Amino acid sequence: MVLCYECSQPAGKWAAETDLFFFSVSLFPPQIPDEFDNDPPIVQQLRRTYRYFKDYRQMIIEPTSQKLLPDPLKEPYYQPPYTVVLELTDVLLHPEWSLVTGWRFKKRPGIDYLFQQLAPLYEIVIFTTETGMTAYPLIDSVDPHGFIMYRLFRDATRYMEGHHVKVVLPF
Repeated sequence: MVLCYECSQPAGKWAAETDLFFFSVSLFPPQIPDEFDNDPPIVQQLRRTYRYFKDYRQMIIEPTSQKLLPDPLKEPYYQPPYTVVLELTDVLLHPEWSLVTGWRFKKRPGIDYLFQQLAPLYEIVIFTTETGMTAYPLIDSVDPHGFIMYRLFRDATRYMEGHHVKVVLPF
């Protein structure tokens, strides 16, 4: 016999035959208190909406983290003494757009050789204003051997005067 999960009453013939369990869900979930609870409902909604857009704007303007790269590795691990920061667009890849094909990216000649020569001596970092969703597959195609140690995308930039600006001071 199958019993209802919440009230421990028999669940019925169909549920007993199929071994289903019944869960009840409250129509009024518990309220999570916040600083707007004492305001009228319309004012609460307006203030919550304002706070949401303010937080969203701040997320776009400021980088997600003040520290762009992790601390240097400790001793049994090898940490290259210098860091090379490269831009993806127009340095490693050349973007082209046409009405027929859409966006296409052409790999610059000699990129594989450049990475092979730099990897033992430098920590290679890609810092781009592209979104991670767009740039991650492009970086994977440029660097199939994994020479690039870190990838910094648009969320690591600062939004100033309508443009995403790469600030490298936190390195």
